Amino acid sequence: MKYRSLLTMLSLPVLWSCAQSPQPAPQAPITTESATLTRVPFSQVLETNFRGQLALGDNEAWFTPCGFEEAFPLTYGDDLKMIYNKISPRSFEPTYVEFAGEIVPSANQTDASIRVDRVHHMALSKTSPQCTKAVTGFHFKAKGDNPFWNTLVAGQNLTFTTQSSSQKYDINLSKFETTQRNNIRAVGKNGFVLQLRLNPGHCYSDNGRVYWGYQAEADAAWGKYQGCAEPAWPDVDTSIIGNYMGNKLHYGQTVMDLALNEDYSATLVTQTQQGKKTESGFWKSNNPTEVSLFLTQSAGKPIAKEIIFSREGLALTASESNNAGIVTQYQGGVFQLDKMSGGQILASAPQAQPKQRRFSPANINPTGLDRQIQQAVAEYFRYHRTSPANTKFSAVKYDLNGDGIDDAIVQLNWCSKHGCVMLVFEGTGKGYQFLSRTEHVAAPILVGQSQQYHWQTLYSQVAGDWRSLYYNGVSYPGNSKHLSSTSPDRSTGVVLFANGKPRTWYAIR
Repeated sequence: MKYRSLLTMLSLPVLWSCAQSPQPAPQAPITTESATLTRVPFSQVLETNFRGQLALGDNEAWFTPCGFEEAFPLTYGDDLKMIYNKISPRSFEPTYVEFAGEIVPSANQTDASIRVDRVHHMALSKTSPQCTKAVTGFHFKAKGDNPFWNTLVAGQNLTFTTQSSSQKYDINLSKFETTQRNNIRAVGKNGFVLQLRLNPGHCYSDNGRVYWGYQAEADAAWGKYQGCAEPAWPDVDTSIIGNYMGNKLHYGQTVMDLALNEDYSATLVTQTQQGKKTESGFWKSNNPTEVSLFLTQSAGKPIAKEIIFSREGLALTASESNNAGIVTQYQGGVFQLDKMSGGQILASAPQAQPKQRRFSPANINPTGLDRQIQQAVAEYFRYHRTSPANTKFSAVKYDLNGDGIDDAIVQLNWCSKHGCVMLVFEGTGKGYQFLSRTEHVAAPILVGQSQQYHWQTLYSQVAGDWRSLYYNGVSYPGNSKHLSSTSPDRSTGVVLFANGKPRTWYAIR
């Protein structure tokens, strides 16, 4: 078995989102080596869900999470051993497993272990869909073998299927707690009532070859059914995922580039006067306003380093790093990284009161090559590690957020019959900062009277129908073609790219 430090596993919790407007980035500080004398613990991971492949035998267990190639040692108790021995015919037979647990750093903070609290599901890997299996989009699934039946609870709907029929029900009474008995009452269109009870407990199906962490009982109008069940994983918000970058800085200071990937892996590139350093590891989020970055490797050597970022809108800020328990402060107080790609936020996020603005009608067209905008577009491609070869741009400037500084609205020559790709860069005192990317935006673009989070609504036509581009607190929509048709609100009289699709395009250096 391959061994790898479990600090690389500090990366798999449930995510939340946060939505506040990003603030202008301060100059990034340089780091100093002054450190505290006492060891400071790494942050604790909230209990979360894990899934992957398990192999157990000879009083040791190895766990390979979905998306990883290497196995990790696992801390387990009698329940896991009992379940594994019933499912697997021999030691170290690969099984697919889903469980709730917690990552616990060791006392010396150079290693960690995963504690298994509850097993939700286990099956032989060769008979299970494994990591391709859906684990979100529903509350509970339940099934039975004798007689055959299954049910799926999603939102306020319940579907109950037997060998002879499939019935849909509306749930009018329910309670969902993963560690408690759950009672669900649903009523079908024909007036029939179905009662579903889900209780944590050992349950086996398929002649004992598959394990489930819940026992299920269903009382339907035509009989009683017994079987097994499993809970879904909470929906994951992906707005944290993306690329972050510090501003281009002056002599003697530090530049950080950070990639937080969908599989919870992370790469941090730090560049100083002395050279460039690349560190890799994983990230996690314990609450809506915090992201913890665990770095486990640098130049092929193992490290144990944590940076806790505060999250506000598109910005991540940190004031210190914890290297194996030794805390190093960043000189100047705060290091800020800004997200270079848009995302989604919770609809319930608080929104500031709209600004009262007065507009002067104007037809705004490109006036030539703007070197600052050209530099911002080139930086966008550089950060996304994409070659701008054969790509050209055209841009106009207008203050979309009412801060008194013109923003850059850019169209790339990536065009179709539905329009071109539009990039928006927020104007700051230090240049332009990437805000969002939207596909299929056709010129001319109208600036509407309404605003969200201080950013004016934009209107563009797709196949003759107007689409409204609302700013959601993080970005404008990613694709206008999928938006519902609408009518422009009371217009400001401001029209961007008033002459339509640009005729002159400029190279990206």
